[in-house]
Amino acid sequence: MADALNLKIKGFPAWLFHRAYHLKAMPTWNRRIRILFDWILGGLFRREVISLGQINNPKDEFARVSKS
Repeated sequence: MADALNLKIKGFPAWLFHRAYHLKAMPTWNRRIRILFDWILGGLFRREVISLGQINNPKDEFARVSKS
């Protein structure tokens, strides 16, 4: 729920207002467009799934590759 300009909105309009506010806060049009396209692509495609198996020792893979 958002309370903007003494107007209470909720649901999709509140979400849209929230996104528009963040776009307006960006300093340049280049950033605004890049963020907008990132949001659009994020809505169309699923997140990438990555392996976090090496999270305990993240440099091990780099060390192994550099030795070969």
